[in-house]
Amino acid sequence: IIITSVSDKEYIISQHKVNPDKITIIPNGVDIESFKILKDVKKEQGRILFVGRLTEQKNIFSLLEAVKNIKNTHLVLIGMGHLKDEIVNKATADKINITFIDSVNNNKLPIEYNKSEVFVLPSFFEGNPKVLIEAMACGTVVIGSNRDGINSMIKNRVNGILCEPTSEKIRDSILEVLNNRAFA
Repeated sequence: IIITSVSDKEYIISQHKVNPDKITIIPNGVDIESFKILKDVKKEQGRILFVGRLTEQKNIFSLLEAVKNIKNTHLVLIGMGHLKDEIVNKATADKINITFIDSVNNNKLPIEYNKSEVFVLPSFFEGNPKVLIEAMACGTVVIGSNRDGINSMIKNRVNGILCEPTSEKIRDSILEVLNNRAFA
């Protein structure tokens, strides 16, 4: 069995009673020739980015609630999923400055990360999230839920910010980044 994280290995062992010797961990990686800081791309002040499936696991409604009253922000959601219509309706009702992009070619994704001041991954759980590695490789400040899969990659206030996956804690973390030029 080949998996991407220690937490996945522990889950498989505990839930399926698999011999640990039959499990190999190969973490996700990214092409650092493509995913890097692009000096010719200007950061857009207040731009908050999420990349991923629009599903319950990703906790998008807490992200929407977190940003709805933060002035001078622009939330960009890249991804598709069965919750898209509900997310659009909530964002419209709450008058959130938001852009929905269904998909972006992989060769253009580094531009999206580089344009953003903050990348937020508010998921309830993850394995070894490639989007988090991509954002970090592009030099974008990352905020992630203090949950398995994310907290093994982010060291709080060293290479990103960890927070609980509630709208209040996500909001506090976003404001901390946007109001502190040291993160830029």
